[in-house]
Parts: sequence; structure tokens; C-alpha cells
Amino acid sequence: MIRYYLRQLPHNSEDMFKGADELTEVNIENYVATYQGKVPENTKPELYNEELFRIFNIDHPEGFAWHSMSVGDIIEYRDFDNKTSKYYLCDHFGFTDITDRIKRFSDSTNIFIS
Repeated sequence: MIRYYLRQLPHNSEDMFKGADELTEVNIENYVATYQGKVPENTKPELYNEELFRIFNIDHPEGFAWHSMSVGDIIEYRDFDNKTSKYYLCDHFGFTDITDRIKRFSDSTNIFIS
């Protein structure tokens, strides 16, 4: 099973609205998981980014109270079967895989520590 987490920065963050070319390291602890959901079966997560962009800009899900998805927001895909996570930054044009730039942390909200 793969779940997605939309992660957004608080409105007072200096890194808000920065693209991948402006971020060399991303401290995921600064981001708030504002929504989560299940990726449909037989769907590659990286191909689901555009659908999530549409959902969080046009068809906001019930209970979603943050700003529409925009540059600087992160989609985390957690694969619970393989115990891995991939991170995609909503960039100026499309999405950028920033998994290698994520600063890991160890608390109860992230079960995958490397």
C-alpha cells in the first residue's frame, strides 16, 4: 500500500514558494502534513503528481483547510510494503524528485529512518 502526504510550509516560512533550484537541502521537519490519502492501486506515484495538483487546486477534499498546492509544497509517497519514501517538490514547471535532498528525522510521525 502506498499513501501520499501533502506537506506544506507554514505561512511565515522563508522557504515558502521556493523551487528546486533554490533548495539544496530540505528539512522535512519544517513542513506540516496537511493532508493524506491512498494512491490508487496499480498507479505509479510519480505519475500521480499531476492528479494531486488538480485535486489540491480545483477539487479541494473535504477537511483540507490549507492553501492550494503551489511551488515549494512537497508530496511524500510512503510505500508501506517496501518501507521507503519518495519526495516530489511542486516546482515552477512540474515536479522534481528531491528524495536525495531530504534531511531525515526520527520521531513517531516518520517510520522510515535511514
